[in-house]
Amino acid sequence: MSHIRKVGKNYSIEFNWNDKRYHRSLGVSNREYARKMQQKLDYQISNGEFNPARFFGKADDVMTLSQLREKLARHLDAHSGDYTQRTIQTYLYNFDELIKIIGDVELEKVNPGVVEDVEIYLNRDYSHATRRQRLATFRLVFNKAKEWGYILINPFIGKVPKKLKTKPQFLTEEEIERMRDYFSDKTPWLYDMIFLTVNTGLRRREVSDLTWENVDLPNEQLKIYGKGRKERFVPLNRQAVDIIKNRQKQIHITGKLFWETPNPYNAISLAWGRFRNALNKQREKNAQPKFRKRFHDLRATYASWYLMNGGSIERLSKILGHSSIVITEEAYGDFSRESLHKDKNIVAF
Repeated sequence: MSHIRKVGKNYSIEFNWNDKRYHRSLGVSNREYARKMQQKLDYQISNGEFNPARFFGKADDVMTLSQLREKLARHLDAHSGDYTQRTIQTYLYNFDELIKIIGDVELEKVNPGVVEDVEIYLNRDYSHATRRQRLATFRLVFNKAKEWGYILINPFIGKVPKKLKTKPQFLTEEEIERMRDYFSDKTPWLYDMIFLTVNTGLRRREVSDLTWENVDLPNEQLKIYGKGRKERFVPLNRQAVDIIKNRQKQIHITGKLFWETPNPYNAISLAWGRFRNALNKQREKNAQPKFRKRFHDLRATYASWYLMNGGSIERLSKILGHSSIVITEEAYGDFSRESLHKDKNIVAF
């Protein structure tokens, strides 16, 4: 019968085998994992299957990362009805990247130190979104390896790191002017969609899906169904009203404001990418820093300028469709505080 106890940070185990008493570290700090390892050791000793080298290497069978990748591919293929083709490709591609980073090593050699090196590598060379996706894939695949009995503990266990909150990126007046110059030479619907977004703070999906049923021109507002189909009303300023009236002259049989392309959501992404590339070529000639703003930053531009010009953060929260004012304050609270000083000299005795 074995016994486990915590020595320092990790658990260790004492057991008898071949008429000798052994005391070994399990290399884990989690009691649940230590208990599982203890149960497995007791079972193997009682059945004459115990192999100390294999057991303390934490593997039932020696398997390399490439072999695990092959088994994963067969598993995904056998359960293709549960996964989209894109998901399958993403899992396999991300796992191939892990093999490139640490080599085709045996699973038992992927320890916390190796995981830390992988995280440092990802932090250095990849965006936060890519890091999250890859770490989530590694965790999922090693969970499968644990389920299949190749390892006892998932070295990638734990939460995938959250993105650090940063101040929202908004366009300056100069950048908005460059945007106006660029899109005024393009098709009218692109110009209208860009400037309707920056004048209302709508999400890309919301603005690309607008129909005439959403428009209430007499009251100068839009009725929007946002995330979770939550209803909200978005006020239309003078510029937004003019844009919608311009669209009204071109009402199409589909009933959509932006009917010119079957998929305005993707079309605007491509158009924004071309604008960013064109602006960066111009900035490169003038030795200026790159323009890295996304289309979604038009929403942040509306919100930031709304508050910097004295707007109410409570009202902004409703316009943007946030589920709680806390979300609005976390993202734009600094802009609201800056606006407190805008009219500080109104009262001066």
